[in-house]
Amino acid sequence: MKTNPLPFLSAEQKGQLENEQSKSVIVADMDGNVVGFNPGAQDIFGYTAKEAIGMHVRLFHPKQNYARILPELFRTALQKGKYDAVIPLIRKNGKEFPGHIIVTQVKDTQNQVVGLIGVTEEVRALPVSSTISKWIQALRAPFFSATLIPVFLGTAIAFHATGLFSFWPFFWTVLGMLCIHAGVNMANDYYDHRSGNDALNQHPTPFSGGSRVIQDGIFSADTIKWVSFSFLALGALIGLYINSLIPGNKILFIGLLGMGIGFFYSAPPFAASYRRFGELFVGVGFGPLIVVGSYIVQTGMFSWIPLLVSIPIGLLIAGVLFLNEFPDAEADIKVGKRNIVNSIGKKSSVHVLAGGIILAFAIIAGLILARVIPIWTAGVFLAIPLAWKTITHTQENYDTILELIPANASMITLNFVFGALLTLAFLAGTWL
Repeated sequence: MKTNPLPFLSAEQKGQLENEQSKSVIVADMDGNVVGFNPGAQDIFGYTAKEAIGMHVRLFHPKQNYARILPELFRTALQKGKYDAVIPLIRKNGKEFPGHIIVTQVKDTQNQVVGLIGVTEEVRALPVSSTISKWIQALRAPFFSATLIPVFLGTAIAFHATGLFSFWPFFWTVLGMLCIHAGVNMANDYYDHRSGNDALNQHPTPFSGGSRVIQDGIFSADTIKWVSFSFLALGALIGLYINSLIPGNKILFIGLLGMGIGFFYSAPPFAASYRRFGELFVGVGFGPLIVVGSYIVQTGMFSWIPLLVSIPIGLLIAGVLFLNEFPDAEADIKVGKRNIVNSIGKKSSVHVLAGGIILAFAIIAGLILARVIPIWTAGVFLAIPLAWKTITHTQENYDTILELIPANASMITLNFVFGALLTLAFLAGTWL
């Protein structure tokens, strides 16, 4: 049972709740349920205290806040002690309005956070969500680093091996891979919508639960489907052009395999993410295929070195997906979406995640000792503190959604930093 934060309000917080008239003051417990609601909140939101108390603070947020803004509010307030922003909010009558909200922590006598208090005042203008920002959300563009890192790494390994760099093949590789990644992301949203998976997910976070653009009514399912197919088609055309520049059909083979892995990750009849193959598909697709493919684009030939180096990248990006499955576990089970997390349980999955991260570092160490890769690649061990942070935070919060968000974020950062350090190491090995 969660601790009621009301008895632990500071004198200032208690004064705000009891005396503030022009601003909304709402106190919530660690589950996000309202336990305190002042008259100013009633004036701004239109609910009586009796109606609001016991409800989740989601009540005051429009649906578009659910996937990113609301989880970010909780994460920032819990991690940094304060959240201060102008965000869209919604009244009882359904009308949205801009609110300047400041959320701070409520702590008990042991200095443990037991709740949050939010003070809100209405502001005059709500920043209108642009068409571009809506499409960025639909494309899940912030996750494109998962494509860019292996492309840059494969190119850096090729440069280290040959001392040569071809800009336009690199440019078309980046563009083609971004198109395919965008198409795969949107196909995943579309097929998870069709299965009912995203609709059943009541606890989306910035890292799980899909983009929510279909569920929030921003775009129709058909729009997402056809835009997805368009991106995949454009990526395929770019791939065919790149293949025409390289002797043989190596890029054609890699491209067909990669598109198949990406599309059938969630699309029937295979739907790998529903059959415990999702992590494997993601690891192979965003690891060996992209790294080796980018190397071949630059050199025209296959090499074992980019393949071996790509394995840790594949392990870490699979780890990103793996950890993002923790918050989705209950919704996934309801639609028969079987993955490792909901098959062996979250507690056991923490050990699998830790093992994958440790193995990624161990492989690099082994390749250095075997003199397969330059000593400069030992720079990846600078990411060990970030790996430790990810593992320990997951161990402590694996069964809580909001508290796990920092671990999701640090896992993505680990994947990026690890790949970036490897890339820089191969470049350094060429220049130094």
